[in-house]
Formats: sequence, structure tokens, C-alpha cells
Amino acid sequence: MASWVLGQAPWTSLARVRLRFEAFSWPAKQYAWSKNYFSSPLLSQETPAVLELKKQPYPSSPLDSSVFEDMNADYGYEAVAPPTPARRPCNLLVQLVKDQQYADVEQVYAELLEMGVEIRPSSVYYDMALRALEDPDKSPHARMMAFTKWWSLVPPIMHRYRVNVTKVQEIILEQNPFPDPLLIAWFTVISASKGYAYLFGVRAVTLVVRYADPSFSSSFLYTLHQTTLQWLQSLAPRKRERYEPLYEQLFQEWYAFAVRQHCMTGRVDAAVALLRDARSRNVNIDNFTYDFLKGKLRRRRDSINLLLVEQFQRTDVPSGLNPTVSRPPLDLLEEPSLYELDRTVSPTPFDSVKDSSATWALRYWSFSGEKSLVSALRDLRHSMTNSRYPNPVTFAEFMDAYRASGRSVALGILRKQSYSNSFATASWWALSEMMYHYRRQEYALVLLAYAHHFHLVGIPAWLSQHLSTLEKLAQDSRYGRRVIPLYPVPQKHWPMSQHTSLVWRAVVELTAETSGALESLYQELLSQVAASQGAVTTGSLMKPEPLHSLPRVQDWSIPSADEYPAAIPPPTSFDDAHFNVFIRAFINKEGAGPARAIQVIDDMYRFGFKVSVHSLTPLVSAFAREGEQDRLKMLLSRMEESLPSETPAEDSVAEGEGDVAGAAGVAPENALPAPNVVTYTAIIWAFIRTYQYQEATEFVEQLKEKGRYVPGTNRRTDLALAVLKERIRMGGGFEQGQYTLSSPSGSTDYQPSRNPPLQRGS
Repeated sequence: MASWVLGQAPWTSLARVRLRFEAFSWPAKQYAWSKNYFSSPLLSQETPAVLELKKQPYPSSPLDSSVFEDMNADYGYEAVAPPTPARRPCNLLVQLVKDQQYADVEQVYAELLEMGVEIRPSSVYYDMALRALEDPDKSPHARMMAFTKWWSLVPPIMHRYRVNVTKVQEIILEQNPFPDPLLIAWFTVISASKGYAYLFGVRAVTLVVRYADPSFSSSFLYTLHQTTLQWLQSLAPRKRERYEPLYEQLFQEWYAFAVRQHCMTGRVDAAVALLRDARSRNVNIDNFTYDFLKGKLRRRRDSINLLLVEQFQRTDVPSGLNPTVSRPPLDLLEEPSLYELDRTVSPTPFDSVKDSSATWALRYWSFSGEKSLVSALRDLRHSMTNSRYPNPVTFAEFMDAYRASGRSVALGILRKQSYSNSFATASWWALSEMMYHYRRQEYALVLLAYAHHFHLVGIPAWLSQHLSTLEKLAQDSRYGRRVIPLYPVPQKHWPMSQHTSLVWRAVVELTAETSGALESLYQELLSQVAASQGAVTTGSLMKPEPLHSLPRVQDWSIPSADEYPAAIPPPTSFDDAHFNVFIRAFINKEGAGPARAIQVIDDMYRFGFKVSVHSLTPLVSAFAREGEQDRLKMLLSRMEESLPSETPAEDSVAEGEGDVAGAAGVAPENALPAPNVVTYTAIIWAFIRTYQYQEATEFVEQLKEKGRYVPGTNRRTDLALAVLKERIRMGGGFEQGQYTLSSPSGSTDYQPSRNPPLQRGS
């Protein structure tokens, strides 16, 4: 009775209210019960029933399963949670890359390859490829292996998550001071297998052709061509039909630029061979490239190859890709105009600017007053073009005078015009800037100006080893100031021989006091010249056979670390000016003298370089200084045999331009270059410094008779004659008034400049 009263008590209604409110806190799942309600009794827990339950022991025997029915079709199971998607083995690799656990990434990658698991492309591997490129501690071989491993796993261009290749393109093709032909080749081939070849193919082709062996570049072009064709065949028929005309034009551009680049680097035979390969692969070549190659062959008088090229041009056939489709215009490929350097090829600055109006206008400027600077600046502003660019020597003098006046704004304007015009004008600006610092004996800034603009190829390894030290020195004003602050260049250019020869001169000056440095530098020059002229067998470094396995990089033929090829300087990187640097250095070095300089001249003949008057002038000057009259007269008489009989010898080199051929007709093969005004001036100066005034007087007569010297046309010659006349006057033996100095304007108070202009090759 008491229990019934308790069960019907008025407070039991509160329990129903509590049930309604706690229903909002129940879990959504059907199998979860409310702990808050059913685990907590409404009444006291210490009831007799609860106490009896606590005393009840647990069963000791196992449960009897026979009480359950057998499983049949009436029973089923419905999962509450959705099934977990199947995880692939390479998902772990992707997650490790995202978590930046690079040590585990390499280990898992190796294990997946060992198990033969296919690693699917993913955009996350782009970060690994970029990290391999930017690692400064990796050797070129290690960087090549690491980069190609991860770059082969990036998605293709048609993928929904394709990558942006701009950053990698800048590092490999544009901003790298040490071009790596093998890395460039494989980067381009892998990218072509994924459809990215049209973005940077022209730039990659020109770099590989310029800095690699011709056999390697030919193999690279074949591999790139075939890989791109395979990618085209993998497209849907409609897309393939739309892209074929564009890639037909692209193939033509690749081979045309490669042929012209071979011509520009002095490998004309390789250009003809590559043209033959292009025709065998049904690739058309434009008429401009044919004419460009024929011009090179005519200058070489190569009639056999000239006839072959003319036959190719006459029998040009449509491309085998799709002969019925008309070619799109060139601008569809959107190639930058910077690649068109070889369409505006002009000779070297020392020869091409000889007739420039700006150069002649600046030739006799003294740059000493406000008016002269303003007039010179007016002429220069209209001369920053390929055909009218001023002589770098004269331009360097203007920079010196303009900076001395405390100004720099106009130089920034002239530099901007040079950079925006073409590769050629940008290179000539760099040459003028280098000469400006060389005149001021700021050799560290000469090297830094070169490193800022050009690839570090064809120069001493000393520069790349001490580049960071030179950059620290440039921050100290005691070592000089830049002509104007640096301006970033969009991409590294390839230098001319004038740039590299000036670098060798600066390095020789900086290492003059180091024991054994001069001989070591000269041997390095010989090895680089031999490499540029020799045929290195590197065709096995890239084989077209494994193309079917793209992008499995581990199957490719990549050389070992010891055999990894470096960039080869092209033959046009070196000329006689490089050897002239060491002729002068050995003559002035104690313990070497003229005997060692003669060996340098022998090396010039051995490598096929023309011995110019700039090569022999230091030698005859050394003979005069050493008092070796017989050897001096014998060498000079052989040089004078090349003088023309009627026309006077040119003295255009008086201001640092060009070489003098010496003879009006064709000189014999073994003929020495004719002496010029600079040669006789060097002999006179050597006699003056050794107090041999009588001998100097004899060569003054030869200067007038054989050199046909006109007073006032060479400042250094006028100064030598003035000093000699003063020495003779003080010591006797030289008649007053026998030689009168005069300036170009006719006045007799002509004063030579503080720094005489540099001469090419001197």
C-alpha cells in the first residue's frame, strides 16, 4: 500500500516535465541512450531493490548461444556511419609533402619505387621540385636528379590542378648565372611530355644549342620534337586538329633558332647538319634562316655547303604534320621580342659604330664644360639603337665626365633606353659600364657589372668562387662606386668576346700579386679555348629510345656526378684579345719576359687565332726596353712588309677601334700584321723610359715616313713626342722646332686626357 502511494504521489508529474525538457539533449543516433535520465533514478538510490541488486553476483558460466536464432535472410545490417574511402599508397607520400616532412618523403618515395607502386601526378610535387632547385648545397648532378624526379610527377597542362611553371622557368632559363644544358634539356623534355613546351621552348633551345656540344643539342632537338608529337597524339581528335597548326609553326621556330644560334656561335658546319636533320624530319625552315646561313657560308667561301643549302631552299616541302592547314601568323605563339636578337645581328661594337654619327660627334669632345656635356648628351639620347650605338670607349669617357659633374639622372635614362631596345644595345651598355670601371681601376666593379648582365661562361673560375667577396667589396666606397645603382635585368644575356676579354684583364689585375696565379689563369684559358673548339662526345647523355617510358626519370640515361657535363663556351667567346692580355702580363712579369710572350703567340697560331698588331706591339716594345735592337728591327721589318706601298696605314686604332689589315691586297698566310701609329708610339715610349734618346729619334723618323702620322690625331703619341723633345732639349741633340704639336682644332696648347682610351686587345 505504501509503495502504491509513493507511485501515485503528486511529485511524479515533475518527472514527466523533466523528461520533456531533457529530450532536447538526446543524441541524434538511435542507439544512444540518455545518460542524464535513465542512469539516474528519480528516487533515492538506496532502496531495498537496489541494495538487493548490488548483492547479486555476476554469472560465472558463459552465455548460452543456443537461445538465439540462426542468421537468415530475415536479418540484415545497416551501417550508421558512411564507409571510409579506399586510400592509395601514394596518398601517404602526398600527405608527407604537405606536412613538409622531407626526410620521410624521400624514404617513402624510395619504398614505393621498390614495390613498383605507380605514383600518380599531383600539384604538391611542384614544391618538392622547386625546393630541389633552390637548395644551394646540392651539386649540379644532385640537383638534376632531385629536380627531374619530382618534376616528372607534376600534373599535365590539361589537368584540373595544373601548376604554374613561371617560377621554375625563371630559375632554370632566365636568372641562373651558371647555365646547365643537361638540366635545361630534361626540364624541357619533361615539360613537353605534359604539354608545356610552347611556353619556353625557344629560350631552352637557344641556351642548349649555345652552351652544349652540337651532338647533344641535335639529340635534344630530336627528343623534344618526338616528345611533343607524342603529347599531341594523346589529345582528343578535335583538340589535336586545333593545336597541330600552332605546333607546326613552333617546330619551325625551334629549328630555325637553333640553326641561327649555331651560326652566331661560329658552328656553321653544325648549322648545316641541323638543317639537314630538320628537312629529314619534314620541318620547314623560313627564308630568313636560309639567307642568314648562306651569308655565313659565303664569308667562309664554303661552296659545297652553300650549294646544299640553296638546294634545300629550292626544294622546300610542306610539313608532315598537316599539309592542308595554313600556317598561323607568328604572333600566335606570343614569343617575346627578346628572342629576336639574331634578326638584328650587327658586328662587334668596335667595328659597327665606326661610322656612327654619335661616335664621330663625341670623338673629340673634351667633356670639360657644361656645354660639352649637354651637347654630348643630346647626341647620345638619339643613338641608343642597334645601328647607331656609340663606341663603348667614348661612352665610358662620357660616363666618367658626367659622374664627375655630380649628375647621374641622364645615365639612368640612357640605360633604360638601352635595356628596352634589344639584347645588343643592353650588351653594349654593359660593355660601356665595364670600361668605365676599368678606366678607374675598379676591377671588382668590372666583374660585378659582368655578373649582373651575363652568364658566367667563358670566364675564369676565380670570379664565380669570389663573387660573394666582390659583392661585399662593392659596398665599401674605398673600392669605388657604381656608375649608377643596379637595375634588374629580365634574364641573363650571352656575352660577346669583348666582355669576356675585359673580365680576363680584370682578374689578371686583381691576382697580379698572387704567386703562380698568372700561369694558372693562362692554362685555364687554354683549356676553355680547347673545349670550345673541340668535339666532345656527349650524344649518349640523351637518348630518344626511352621516350615511351615518360615520365619515369629513373629509366633515363643521366651521367654520373664525375661525368656530369658543364656548359661549354661557344667558339666566338674567345679572340686574340684574350691572348693579348697574357702577352702583356708575361712581358711585365719578372722572370717571364718576351720569351714567355712568344710562347703565347705560338698558342694563338695553334688554335687558329689571327695575330693582330695589338699582339705584336707589346713584344716590340719589350725588345726596345730590353735593348735587343736586332730582334726589334727584324720583327719590325717583317711587319713593315705588310704596309701598303701607296696608301697610308690607317690609324683608326689610335682611339681604340678595329684592327689594321696592313696591306691593300690579300696578304700571304704567314704575313705579319702591319705596324701602326700605336706600334711606333710604344717603341718610342720604351726608349724614353730607358733613356735611349738617340734610338727614339730614329723611330720618330719612321713614325713620320712609314706610319704617315698626322700631328694631333693621337694624344698618346703627341705626349711621347713632347716628352722626348723636352728630354733632348735638356740633354742636347734634338733640334728645336723639328716637331710641332698641334691639337685637332689647330691650336698648339693641346693637352692629353687624364686617362687615355682603352684599345681593343691592348
